[in-house]
Amino acid sequence: MIKRSVLFLIPVLLMLFSLWYFIRALSYEPSLYNKAEVKRSHEDKNVMAASAGKKAGYKGIVSGNIFHPDRTYAESSAEPRGHDENILQQQMPAFVLKGIIRKPDGEFIAYISQSGGRPRPLHVGDRFENMKVMDIDRMDVRINWNGTDVRLNLGKIKSEGVKR
Repeated sequence: MIKRSVLFLIPVLLMLFSLWYFIRALSYEPSLYNKAEVKRSHEDKNVMAASAGKKAGYKGIVSGNIFHPDRTYAESSAEPRGHDENILQQQMPAFVLKGIIRKPDGEFIAYISQSGGRPRPLHVGDRFENMKVMDIDRMDVRINWNGTDVRLNLGKIKSEGVKR
């Protein structure tokens, strides 16, 4: 019996306590208090932190706060460098020889895809972007890309010095 009454009394007291603070919060009127009196009461009680009012950590806060209006972009003092020629050179795309077809008149057509794109039928002398087809044989195609000769082959690639 005592256990039940205690278990009932504790939640009821907690509820009354919360209700009392809730009513006080709803009836609070900040204009009733004089700001000077509130400030003096804090000074008397030494409630303020030791660093309050000091700007010791202000710069650290401003530099970390990306939304602060005083934070601006800082220009680098070094002179701007020119572009490196190696960076500006185009990187060679991946050429894949998908197949070679021989027409009845003996002319070869090579199907070449560039950088994973759709294979295109190309004849000798055809140009596509920076690539020109130089020669088409039964098993391989020679192309020129920006002055660089590239050989594409349908057969197996034989590596020197590798035992199989």
